[in-house]
Amino acid sequence: FGATPPDVYSADPAWKKTLESIDEMVARGLQAAIENDAKAATKALEPIRKTLSDLRRRNGVVVYSDCINQANAAFAKLYKFRYNPPDFDAVEQVDQLRQITAITAYWYEQCLDNAPKALAQDPEFKRLMEDSLYSLTRIWVAIANKAAPNLITILRGLSSSNRMLFLRFG
Repeated sequence: FGATPPDVYSADPAWKKTLESIDEMVARGLQAAIENDAKAATKALEPIRKTLSDLRRRNGVVVYSDCINQANAAFAKLYKFRYNPPDFDAVEQVDQLRQITAITAYWYEQCLDNAPKALAQDPEFKRLMEDSLYSLTRIWVAIANKAAPNLITILRGLSSSNRMLFLRFG
């Protein structure tokens, strides 16, 4: 598709440049992997996800992995509280945690509700989503109890689930 993109991308003047940039990222990632430099490989490959998402967004193309991307991005904001829990006596900080928790739960629910039929019926997917949503509800309990250690533990556990959501289903 380098010379003639699919119809949905045919009006995108950056189509070819986008594909070339992805090709460059893959080449750098492969070279780093050959050199056993996992950190450099990850750094080279990581932007591909955003590049593809931007390509789709520019062209009005929405796929299920975009929902997973939204859930992962929301969780990334929430995970910052793992290393910097709020001062539970500071209303602004607790309100920020509440807001980010609600947004994260919203995106996880969207991913569950909008999953393609085959995925929605996958036991691994259902377990992952149900467990993640349950853990997100436990954050409200940690807030009510002003329990920073509980919040940290919940976020630690959710981090693995969040990664698995992308790796297995994104």
